[in-house]
Amino acid sequence: MVYEKRVSKALVLENNTAEDVARAMIESGLQKEPFYIFDMDKAYQFIQHFRKMMPRIKMFYAVKSNDSCMMLKLAAALGVGFDCASPGEIYRILKLK
Repeated sequence: MVYEKRVSKALVLENNTAEDVARAMIESGLQKEPFYIFDMDKAYQFIQHFRKMMPRIKMFYAVKSNDSCMMLKLAAALGVGFDCASPGEIYRILKLK
């Protein structure tokens, strides 16, 4: 069984792997729309690892790669800059504040 907590349109995994959630969503037959799953803990760990390995490099996150509000808030909280390719992406980042 997949236990979840809905936050906006995102699912927050609690004691489940991304693979478990994907499998459960597919097998349920209830998910008709495309979806993606990402692991916020791994994103956090990657950012921290990148900073440790390249401390003088300023990291920028391409908003078009995943504009999930949760991912953008994580990046902003960790001081990551943003690579915006459109006025809409700029607006999305400014809305985070």
